Amino acid sequence: MSNDSVLLQELDKLEQNDLKKVAALWNLTKLPYKEKIKT
Repeated sequence: MSNDSVLLQELDKLEQNDLKKVAALWNLTKLPYKEKIKT
C-alpha cells in the first residue's frame, strides 16, 4: 500500500507540473495576441 501511495503522490506532482507548464504556454501564446490587438 505504501508503494501505491508514493506512486500517487508522484503522479500528483507530475500533474501539477504539467498544469503549470500548460498555463505558462497559454500565457505565452496569449500575451503576443493582446499586444497585437492593442497596437
